[in-house]
Amino acid sequence: MNLKNLTNGALALGLGMALSTVTAGAASVTFDFTAEKMKRAKMLDFTQGDIGLTVSAIKTNPKDVTSSSKVLTKNFGLGVKSGKKDNSAKIDSKGAEETVVFNFDTDVTIESITFTKFIKRDDFGFSTSGLDALTGDVVETYTFTDDYTSNRFDVSAIDSFLKKKDKFKHSSFAIANITVRSADAVPAVVPLPAGGMLLLGALGALGFARRRKRA
Repeated sequence: MNLKNLTNGALALGLGMALSTVTAGAASVTFDFTAEKMKRAKMLDFTQGDIGLTVSAIKTNPKDVTSSSKVLTKNFGLGVKSGKKDNSAKIDSKGAEETVVFNFDTDVTIESITFTKFIKRDDFGFSTSGLDALTGDVVETYTFTDDYTSNRFDVSAIDSFLKKKDKFKHSSFAIANITVRSADAVPAVVPLPAGGMLLLGALGALGFARRRKRA
């Protein structure tokens, strides 16, 4: 192997090792609501890693009047208890549009929501900091393709429109977990001196080879 090939190989290896000093970005945390014992209150508190979360619930009646509700956890996840006659233990849009409010103690970027106890054509509404952001089909795991960063996210059950039957259908589901990452987290840097020295050595050898060629 000649000097040029050897130098190019060392340069590629050194560059690869130097670039590998930056690891994957901010770690994600998942709040799993299925592991909680049966609870029901106006507010429920959760902690995962260094992130705190308070979950509450509201309901909006057909006249757009909003009032507080009770949020609950069961073995299948988060639900809402919006009245004495509400026995579904899920988030639904029957009678009143139920909404779960996630308040974090720091800004986070939401990555995904895992739903359970839903059926085909159920829909949800998602808002951030009280502002509508999107509506989507309820699926097992909904992954957000855009970065939504805030300390508050709302998830609502909304009526879906059935074209064939020409009528609305009430949505109903529970939330099994939610995955977020801290908004101020930065990628971790792990120093690899050997990679850096190899890269510098390769650059030096390449310069020497060019000077020798000119001579």
